[in-house]
Amino acid sequence: TQFLCLQTLEVGANVGVYVIESIKETRKGSGAGNSVEYRVAWRGYKDQDTWEPYANIKGRGDRAIQDYLQKSNPAGGASRRPRTTS
Repeated sequence: TQFLCLQTLEVGANVGVYVIESIKETRKGSGAGNSVEYRVAWRGYKDQDTWEPYANIKGRGDRAIQDYLQKSNPAGGASRRPRTTS
Protein backbone atom coordinates (compact mmCIF):
# COMPACT_ATOMS: atom_id res chain seq x y z
CA THR A 1 0.00 0.00 0.00
CA GLN A 2 1.24 3.50 -0.77
CA PHE A 3 0.29 6.65 1.09
CA LEU A 4 0.39 10.28 0.00
CA CYS A 5 2.14 12.76 2.22
CA LEU A 6 2.61 16.46 1.58
CA GLN A 7 6.06 17.83 2.33
CA THR A 8 7.38 21.36 2.01
CA LEU A 9 10.82 21.58 0.47
CA GLU A 10 13.48 23.71 2.14
CA VAL A 11 14.81 24.87 -1.25
CA GLY A 12 13.25 28.10 -2.48
CA ALA A 13 9.47 28.34 -2.47
CA ASN A 14 8.89 24.99 -4.19
CA VAL A 15 6.37 22.60 -2.71
CA GLY A 16 6.63 18.92 -3.56
CA VAL A 17 4.26 16.00 -3.14
CA TYR A 18 5.92 12.76 -2.12
CA VAL A 19 4.44 9.29 -1.74
CA ILE A 20 5.22 7.25 1.35
CA GLU A 21 6.21 3.74 0.32
CA SER A 22 6.29 2.54 3.93
CA ILE A 23 7.33 3.29 7.48
CA LYS A 24 10.43 1.19 8.25
CA GLU A 25 10.97 1.80 11.97
CA THR A 26 10.63 4.31 14.79
CA ARG A 27 12.99 5.97 17.24
CA LYS A 28 12.80 8.49 20.03
CA GLY A 29 13.24 11.95 18.56
CA SER A 30 16.01 14.32 19.53
CA GLY A 31 13.58 17.20 20.15
CA ALA A 32 11.89 18.28 23.34
CA GLY A 33 9.63 15.83 25.10
CA ASN A 34 9.11 12.24 24.06
CA SER A 35 8.60 12.86 20.37
CA VAL A 36 8.74 9.94 17.97
CA GLU A 37 10.46 9.95 14.59
CA TYR A 38 9.56 7.61 11.76
CA ARG A 39 11.98 6.23 9.17
CA VAL A 40 10.09 6.84 5.94
CA ALA A 41 10.78 5.08 2.64
CA TRP A 42 9.66 7.33 -0.24
CA ARG A 43 8.40 6.00 -3.57
CA GLY A 44 10.89 6.75 -6.31
CA TYR A 45 13.73 7.41 -3.84
CA LYS A 46 15.23 3.97 -3.27
CA ASP A 47 17.75 3.85 -0.42
CA GLN A 48 17.01 7.48 0.50
CA ASP A 49 14.89 6.97 3.63
CA THR A 50 14.51 9.95 5.93
CA TRP A 51 13.72 10.26 9.62
CA GLU A 52 10.61 12.41 9.99
CA PRO A 53 8.86 13.71 13.10
CA TYR A 54 5.18 12.96 13.33
CA ALA A 55 4.36 16.61 12.56
CA ASN A 56 5.84 16.19 9.06
CA ILE A 57 3.70 13.21 8.11
CA LYS A 58 0.56 13.57 10.24
CA GLY A 59 -2.76 13.54 8.48
CA ARG A 60 -2.09 11.77 5.20
CA GLY A 61 0.76 9.75 6.74
CA ASP A 62 -1.38 8.39 9.58
CA ARG A 63 -2.47 5.39 7.50
CA ALA A 64 1.17 4.48 6.85
CA ILE A 65 1.90 4.72 10.57
CA GLN A 66 -1.09 2.52 11.43
CA ASP A 67 0.02 -0.02 8.81
CA TYR A 68 3.52 -0.06 10.31
CA LEU A 69 2.15 -0.52 13.84
CA GLN A 70 -0.09 -3.39 12.76
CA LYS A 71 2.81 -5.15 11.03
CA SER A 72 5.22 -4.63 13.91
CA ASN A 73 2.70 -5.77 16.54
CA PRO A 74 0.18 -8.12 14.87
CA ALA A 75 -1.29 -9.36 18.15
CA GLY A 76 -1.93 -5.89 19.53
CA GLY A 77 -2.73 -4.15 16.29
CA ALA A 78 -2.39 -0.42 16.15
CA SER A 79 -3.04 0.27 19.80
CA ARG A 80 -0.23 2.80 20.10
CA ARG A 81 -0.92 6.25 18.76
CA PRO A 82 1.77 8.69 17.71
CA ARG A 83 2.49 11.43 20.19
CA THR A 84 2.12 14.96 19.02
CA THR A 85 4.15 17.87 20.28
CA SER A 86 3.01 21.45 20.27
